Amino acid sequence: MPGGLLETETKLIDGRIQRVYKNLAPSLRHLWLSTYTLHADRVYLAFENERLSYEEVHRRASRAADVLRNTYGVRKGDHVGIVMRNFPEWVIAWWATHLLGAILAAVNAWLPLNVLEFCILNADCKVVVVDPERANVLERWATRVTADPKTCVQGVLVVRPLEGKNNGWKGIRSWDEAMESYKGDAESWKNEADCVPEDDATIFFTSGT
Repeated sequence: MPGGLLETETKLIDGRIQRVYKNLAPSLRHLWLSTYTLHADRVYLAFENERLSYEEVHRRASRAADVLRNTYGVRKGDHVGIVMRNFPEWVIAWWATHLLGAILAAVNAWLPLNVLEFCILNADCKVVVVDPERANVLERWATRVTADPKTCVQGVLVVRPLEGKNNGWKGIRSWDEAMESYKGDAESWKNEADCVPEDDATIFFTSGT
């Protein structure tokens, strides 16, 4: 229907005529920035007893984007990997990546070590965000690749270390520590070039990888 959310039109994209949604946000960055402002005080994420509003998720994602950019050198077009189960940080890392205009590689956390290694390196991930279970599996790998200047991986971050457990993974840094210790410019991710519909956004590995 003309003027509706799902109205379509024909456009030339990457040299091909394609039918696209006329009123679609031009990028995930634009989609998030317009959405969170509309619903700032409403609950966006619910995890066990935690409740995070759109505004709080944006605040955390904005800080995470600054950390990725200024601590690990992630820029528009770079790749960030997520290898974890469903924690709120999965979504926060997702939006942080898209605020930068970087490309998120979502890797199936249940894959065996050799396949995890392949996916992360094949996707050229500059930073990888993992949960404690994946930190246990990837510790030796993380120690090796973060020390090797020939690999693309600049850092591995772990969310929600288990209380009372040995969380001193070599080559892996605490997500919370990285966020809390950051003293650089706020919202520096805004210095990255804007996103357009032709920009790549995500890499999804199939369940049969």
